[in-house]
Amino acid sequence: MNVISEQRQELLPHAHGRFDNCHASTLIALPSGDLLAAYFAGTREGEGDTAIFLSRQRGGVWGEPVRAFAEPGLAHWNPVLHADGERITLFYKVGPTVHD
Repeated sequence: MNVISEQRQELLPHAHGRFDNCHASTLIALPSGDLLAAYFAGTREGEGDTAIFLSRQRGGVWGEPVRAFAEPGLAHWNPVLHADGERITLFYKVGPTVHD
């Protein structure tokens, strides 16, 4: 069983300049002990430039975010990571509104 210590860390410095907003994060512990986070980010929620990003923590240090999934002109919403043994599944929604 992996145990995650209770400490606060930031994925990115405040002045990173990559995107204006990000939220709806999901986090899992990997079998290696690393952490994997997914979130959506862009100009603002609902904009066509939002995408799904992944960040991985190795050895207590968060790596650079990776823009993993994007469809130009469509908003991306609410990623959820699910770990089942060695398999990781990422669920997310793509569409003009979170309800449609």
